[in-house]
Amino acid sequence: MSNWSSLSEDILLLILKQTTNLSDYIHFSAACSSWRSAAKHDLHRHRYQLPGLIVSSNSQTTATTQPSLFLPITTIHHCHRRHHNYLRQLFVPKSTTCCGSHQGWLVTIDTTHMAMQVLNPVTGIQYPLPHLTTLSSKTSSDWPITKAVLSSTPPSSDSNCIMVLLIYGYGALALCRLGDPSWTSIDSATTVPSDGPLGHLDSIFHHGKFYVVHSSGSLSALEFNFNPNPILIRLTKLPNLPRLEKRYLVESGGELFQVLRLFHDNELGYHTTGFEVYKLDFIENKWVGVRNLGKFALFLGLNQSVSLSESDVPGIKGNCIYFTDDLCCTNRYIKSSGYDTGVFNLEDSTIEPLYPTNIVSTKLPLPAVWVTPIPW
Repeated sequence: MSNWSSLSEDILLLILKQTTNLSDYIHFSAACSSWRSAAKHDLHRHRYQLPGLIVSSNSQTTATTQPSLFLPITTIHHCHRRHHNYLRQLFVPKSTTCCGSHQGWLVTIDTTHMAMQVLNPVTGIQYPLPHLTTLSSKTSSDWPITKAVLSSTPPSSDSNCIMVLLIYGYGALALCRLGDPSWTSIDSATTVPSDGPLGHLDSIFHHGKFYVVHSSGSLSALEFNFNPNPILIRLTKLPNLPRLEKRYLVESGGELFQVLRLFHDNELGYHTTGFEVYKLDFIENKWVGVRNLGKFALFLGLNQSVSLSESDVPGIKGNCIYFTDDLCCTNRYIKSSGYDTGVFNLEDSTIEPLYPTNIVSTKLPLPAVWVTPIPW
């Protein structure tokens, strides 16, 4: 047959049944529109796929996009440098950096024009976000964007229902819906006492609302029943600890967790020394320490924190935390940034390398972001 795009869907589905990993699935979906349509009908087999890292390939190109590599967990652990050419290449617009990811979508910043977009790196589909100049305070070179968090991912019957919460500067917050002309500032100073120097560190969309964690450990919820703008309502606080740390929010098994990442810092740089995990008791309104995540593994970094079960996703280890280097504010200043990746085991508090040095250089190109590519 001279035209492979004319194959019937029944035949295409038979071919798809032979695919066993997401990388092959993405290659299949990228062939043409008819193959991509067939892949959508087979999506249920790939619902629980191994996440991977998107990293820059450092290729020099004059095109309007730049290639990045998708490294699935199985590739990171088992592939050798001679297999490097088989890694899936994804393309993102030039002069962009990533400040968040959710499932297969990235939130990127055009550092030249200070524009933001929600991007599918497989299809190239983009949804523009309000310009950074519409934020109420100085941003970008003065106050860096820390993280962007999505309430859901496209496509949606009404993309205007998709919200993006932005953490920027020294923990300031702003909100928009897809299609909004400007960012809406959330003035937390009137609702959450200023009890920490770093402001808000992370957020997650959980049970229909955004939850935000402060550098002090306080947890707040974004309420939309107030006019003209939404406000933060404090729920509970985890006592601030006198040590260098970073905080994450993640949903696992329907519960809300706060994860503390502990660092050692000196003139040579920084490295992660361990993690502490706490589960929110909504009834008692307090955080409870957790030493065992069971079959679940957490993936932390610039991405929206995610929890996956080893029974659903063979190849990952339960009761472990997979982490990447996400100290964005210091990456430009500290030469050792980019090295701080690994797999933390909660059972024995050990840290294993995330990847062997025969795959990529010892230092991952920044930023390395967890993502599960979606081919539409």
